[in-house]
Amino acid sequence: MTLSKALNILRYIDYCIKSEKSIKAAEIAEKLEISERQVFNYLKEMKTEGFPIAYSRKTNKFYYTEEGFFFLGFLKTGIQN
Repeated sequence: MTLSKALNILRYIDYCIKSEKSIKAAEIAEKLEISERQVFNYLKEMKTEGFPIAYSRKTNKFYYTEEGFFFLGFLKTGIQN
């Protein structure tokens, strides 16, 4: 899998978690054309990396327990070698 595909998957999962609608892992998997197991693997990896993700059995959806945003990029520091 390419880096850009993995980033798109992460961005979409982040979008789904932040959205008001309830979306299940199976729906994410179908939209992204990956397995449901892969969705759970991405969610587990996101949690490992510090994303504050939780699951509500009441609403059947994932949510963030803290405010924040997904960021991945290159931030210039002004230091040159």
